[in-house]
Amino acid sequence: FDPDSSYLLNLARHIISAVADLKHHPSTVCWHIGNCTLQQMKDVYLQPELFYRQQAYINWLKNLVHEIKKTDPERMITVDVDAAADLDATVARLHNQVPEIDAFGLVVKENLKDTAQISNLPVPYYYSSIKPELYFKLHHQPTGVLMENWQDQQTATGVTFNGLKDIWGRNKPAFYEVTRHWTNDTSRHNLPDIKILRPALATVQG
Repeated sequence: FDPDSSYLLNLARHIISAVADLKHHPSTVCWHIGNCTLQQMKDVYLQPELFYRQQAYINWLKNLVHEIKKTDPERMITVDVDAAADLDATVARLHNQVPEIDAFGLVVKENLKDTAQISNLPVPYYYSSIKPELYFKLHHQPTGVLMENWQDQQTATGVTFNGLKDIWGRNKPAFYEVTRHWTNDTSRHNLPDIKILRPALATVQG
């Protein structure tokens, strides 16, 4: 996020072109800007350069959100933020400098350590990425949520295990957790008892 980067201008044009192409598609619900970029920069830069890089991102984001609103004024725009220790400050900064953001998508990762401040957020929010077991442990007023992944993925470059279904389409325990909470399904889906038989011969001689 160099303030003079031509890459950012080209990226913005590419995004606006996609918005214009897809705004009439019936399955387009809203426009969401993923990745917690503002917070991730602190892992790369030190002050004072961090401030200038973050401000360059915010200026770019402000212009981008404004152009998306001009291209498609009917739909909401949401932006990801990490539910970390700096959540309050990050949301306040973005809300103050980019007021056209309609809501914030909260990314909850491995634990609920920094989630106490969520209920005090003065802006609309939903969970844009969260594991079912973490979501159902939260005691905040219910809000919109996207479970982290529908199905595990296996590609040439990586494998994920955060889906509600495995790569063969079989339901995982998290799938039944969601079903139980959202449909009042009381049926039990416990794994059977498992025993491992010892081999008839020693695997290593002696």
